[in-house]
Amino acid sequence: MTSMVINHISERINGKGASLAYFYCDYQDQDKQTPDYFVASLLKQLVRRMLVLPSKLEELYQTFCKERRLPKLSDLTNLLLQTSGSFSQTYLVIDALDESDSRRHRRQLLSVLYELGKCQDSIKIFVTSRSHPADIRGAFESGLNIKITASKSDIRDYITSRLDNDENLADLIQPKLRNEIVDHITDVADGMFLLARLQMDSVCAATTIREIRHALKTMPSDLRKTFDVALERVQAQSKQHAALALRVLAWLTHARRPFSVEELCHGLAVEPDTNSLDEENFPAPKLLVNVCGGLVSIDRESSTVRLAHLTVQEYFREMSPRLFGEIDVLIAQSCVTYLTFDAFSTGVCQDDESLEMRLQEYPFLRYSAKYWGDHVRGDGERKLLPVVSDFLRDRTKAACATQVEFLPQIAFHGCYNAYYKNLTALHMAANWNLPIVLQHLLQGPDIRDIGTRDFDGKTPLNYSCRLRNEAVMSLLIEHGADISAFDDYGRSPLRFAVDGGKPATVKLLLDKGAGVNAPVDYHGGTALHWAARMGYTPIAQLLLDYGADTTLRCYDGRTALDYAKQNRHDATVALLSKNAPAMDDGYEQRTALHRYAREGDVEMVKRLLGQGCDVNSLAEGDTTPLHLAVLEGHENVVELLLKSGADASAVAKDGRTILHRAVEGGNEAVVRHVLACKPDLETRDAYGRVPLHWAARMGNEALVRLLLDNGANAAATDSHGRTPMQQAVLGGQEKIVELLASINLNTP
Repeated sequence: MTSMVINHISERINGKGASLAYFYCDYQDQDKQTPDYFVASLLKQLVRRMLVLPSKLEELYQTFCKERRLPKLSDLTNLLLQTSGSFSQTYLVIDALDESDSRRHRRQLLSVLYELGKCQDSIKIFVTSRSHPADIRGAFESGLNIKITASKSDIRDYITSRLDNDENLADLIQPKLRNEIVDHITDVADGMFLLARLQMDSVCAATTIREIRHALKTMPSDLRKTFDVALERVQAQSKQHAALALRVLAWLTHARRPFSVEELCHGLAVEPDTNSLDEENFPAPKLLVNVCGGLVSIDRESSTVRLAHLTVQEYFREMSPRLFGEIDVLIAQSCVTYLTFDAFSTGVCQDDESLEMRLQEYPFLRYSAKYWGDHVRGDGERKLLPVVSDFLRDRTKAACATQVEFLPQIAFHGCYNAYYKNLTALHMAANWNLPIVLQHLLQGPDIRDIGTRDFDGKTPLNYSCRLRNEAVMSLLIEHGADISAFDDYGRSPLRFAVDGGKPATVKLLLDKGAGVNAPVDYHGGTALHWAARMGYTPIAQLLLDYGADTTLRCYDGRTALDYAKQNRHDATVALLSKNAPAMDDGYEQRTALHRYAREGDVEMVKRLLGQGCDVNSLAEGDTTPLHLAVLEGHENVVELLLKSGADASAVAKDGRTILHRAVEGGNEAVVRHVLACKPDLETRDAYGRVPLHWAARMGNEALVRLLLDNGANAAATDSHGRTPMQQAVLGGQEKIVELLASINLNTP
């Protein structure tokens, strides 16, 4: 039905300046049902209908690229509201909202829809849902509600078709009994196709007229009792068929996403303590459905095996402890066993073709690599401790799993190994939030890896802070993890904790000795600066309670209050305004040139220079006005500063030159102005990186070519021995990898 609505709206709005976006909720694919994914999907659809990208979207993209973080839900929602205003009318269609996760996500989804619904003149929202979820009913009680049920004639046609096509019943059923079946099931189904289908399954399973009449007489009139009958029918099969059916139902009930037919066959065929797959142990694909008594179906479009309806999953979730036992442990065991097959002892694939061949030969690899930790977490940690520990310690096989887990984020072209360098068992245990496994590892020789840095310079503690895992954080700190260890991008554990937005993890680090006013990045930013940037008011309050200094400035001269104002975080602004003392006028005057250079205000920059302001004056971090102007891409200000004697070779405390900042800003014209001053292309920053490293990592092809044309060294290595091409690999910049690889091939 929703598809018909979408098609109808599409035809109506064609060429009228209106827009349409839609989202299908799916109870079996919760990874794609998060509020952020929901809003981003709608936003993406609207943006695709625009001839010109909104400037706000480009600004947001540049901001988060520079800060190396993802936008918050509020950022995305505001952008969706702004983008919808570019159309005469915006239609949003949401299907099966009741299939969103009521425990984790639905409250936020409803909150987003509420905000969007305030714009009734410009945004129209159509939502389908079952009627009984109280939160959904309450959210839409003021809107137009239409109850939709299947018509009796449609259900009668369905029942008639089933009877006509069942060869076994053809010889048994006379016209009178046939009419009884049609009438009775139509009445009992009460507009629910699923109920009619399951009741017809009971009739079709009968072998005599007496059994048919008994089925009609005892036929329940509600779904739960109908599921009970269907389950009894499943369990009454042969021992082998019943066992297979229960395994299929258990796996589908607890899967983190839908399985393809091949995935499920492979997963079910795995046996504990084996090193390879026995192909003679595969169940027949059709049997997966046939033995489940109508409770399972195959989606023809996606070729996935699914439970027949959300209500089926809800039923088996409730029945799971009694019916399936420790099913997550069993699935976890199958996943980890699969990942440790001998076939993966050869290590990671080195090109696209070999990886694709591996995935085709081992279809369960995608699922097991991405979700093994989710199934292990909890009871599986204790029950599978030796198996999981051995897997994590086998760096070759663990790297194979990680390679698939990261798909499709990785850029290939022969540089795969950079992604898995120094990835230890402790990193993976921290990444998957497995405190019991981690405790076990820390009691053995793995403790020597507690400070080991991965391909991005992150320690296991960085991982746990990024993922807000308090139990794992505590374990690592208790065993000597460095709470001030910066990664390759200058991010400390406290910075990761603030980014995560969870006050408890920030408090844990502060209680363990992290400095509340210590820099959390190489730009001199403190935890309060980052909390203010992102509008995390509870974290800002926590930091203030621990003595955070509101007067401290970041490399660009801004305070936490400045950042909160810039990003329009009103609650954070109000909090910081109450706690911010009056600023030193002398400092404000010294940094006025920095501020206007950063903002691109040419006239004010001219005026200040005319009044004698030092064009090379230093703000926090030894940053000059030119550093800020090139970073923000203000070409006119850059020209003015250079003509006024700005030092194009100035170096900030973090080792960044003017050229570093210009490349980071991404404006080609500005970079050309800086290059015209003949700067040293080999000056290294605090990471040991030259400007070409940054251009490659950020994927700016024009700047990479420009730097190379001006003599940049494509073989330059940073503090970790990485070339610009390897940085491009880590950044997922395939075009840059191809470009630099071709240069390397053509270099004698």
